[in-house]
Amino acid sequence: MANDDTELASLRRRLECVERRNRLWRNGMFACVLLVGTAALMAAQDASTPNLIAARHFQLKDDAGMVRAALFMNDAKQPAFCLYDERGKERLNVKIQDGPEIWMFDEKGNSRVSLRRTSQEPELALFSKDTNQVMARMTVTEQGGAFAAWTPQNQICFCATPSGTSVRQVLQVLDQNTKVRAEIAKSPTSNAYFKLLDENGTGRIVMFVGEHGENATGLQFLDTNGQQSLLNLGAVNGQTGFIYGSNPSNQSDFAINNTGIAAKTFERRK
Repeated sequence: MANDDTELASLRRRLECVERRNRLWRNGMFACVLLVGTAALMAAQDASTPNLIAARHFQLKDDAGMVRAALFMNDAKQPAFCLYDERGKERLNVKIQDGPEIWMFDEKGNSRVSLRRTSQEPELALFSKDTNQVMARMTVTEQGGAFAAWTPQNQICFCATPSGTSVRQVLQVLDQNTKVRAEIAKSPTSNAYFKLLDENGTGRIVMFVGEHGENATGLQFLDTNGQQSLLNLGAVNGQTGFIYGSNPSNQSDFAINNTGIAAKTFERRK
């Protein structure tokens, strides 16, 4: 009886071993079939996906059906890319004309910014929203870089080129506190003047043309308020010179001109 139990236990162990092997075999075969099937499906999908999409016009629309972007060949038979706002207004245009160009527009369709090539050189231009005129331009020439700005009346405000710099009305020099410390300008009462100012923004030294007549020139040293001239040197018509000085109370201390010399006190020294 003991032998029968031993043989039965041995047979049971062999059967369990065979079943484990069968399960491993079945799982392995299933994994192989799954792997092969997946590879075949991916290969079929790659074969059906084109490597190239060709067309003459592409459009991107929003949920309302409005075209918001377009890539196409324009009338000049050149590629162009445009972006539109929610009302269908063109706001950005990238194209090739004589060279690459980028244009930006406002909500009314007016040109506001352009970056393009002119005369074989790059140019950045800023436009007025009212007149569509160029208000500022930065470009490159054979001599170097250049920048210019205009008023709405097409009058030059500022121009800087390799040959020189021009400023309309006022040129100022600021310190680290943004205080004006020097100024070259045209005033209503003079042809032109050059002024040096203190740290409080008060004019202390002024060189002018036309202050005392159209042909007069002068140099003034002013008080701490910038109002009273303490010393004045100048010439009228380029011939008659004068020098006069006064105190802060606006009382004349001395005067030298073509009529003579006058002073409160005069001491002749050897």
